[in-house]
Amino acid sequence: MSLSEYIGKDHIRIFEEPVDQSEVLHQLGDMLIRTGAVRVEYMEAVCKREQAFPTGLYTGEVNVAIPHADPEHHVMKPTIALGVVRKGVLFRNMADPTVDIPVQLVFLLAPERGETQLVILELIMNLIQDQANMRQIMDAQGIEDVWNVLGQLVHVEGKS
Repeated sequence: MSLSEYIGKDHIRIFEEPVDQSEVLHQLGDMLIRTGAVRVEYMEAVCKREQAFPTGLYTGEVNVAIPHADPEHHVMKPTIALGVVRKGVLFRNMADPTVDIPVQLVFLLAPERGETQLVILELIMNLIQDQANMRQIMDAQGIEDVWNVLGQLVHVEGKS
């Protein structure tokens, strides 16, 4: 399995202007709802879970958030929405929820069951462990370029 099986071009959004966490989650969630991947209830659960269990990860120069919730029959198709936030957006740190960290990449997970969530999390963790990978995604110009960079990174990782 690879990330390219879960992230489609129609689920990538680049935020050029400053945004807050709520706006990022809602815009990414709206993409998933419009494409029939999730029901509205799933996004409500994601927002609620993010408040109780933050998903911001300090990974170095480019930080990540991986918001998600239990599928509970609200996920129609396992997928990931990716938000590239050029100016960063504050998420609470998973390791220390009292600390906000600026996040540049938001991977909104929508697994249809727990096993899929574990697979997706493993794929994302493999990707984000290398800051060069993260920088390539951040430097990509436009959705097509982000998609191409992800495809190249996934292809390279598959050979490792």
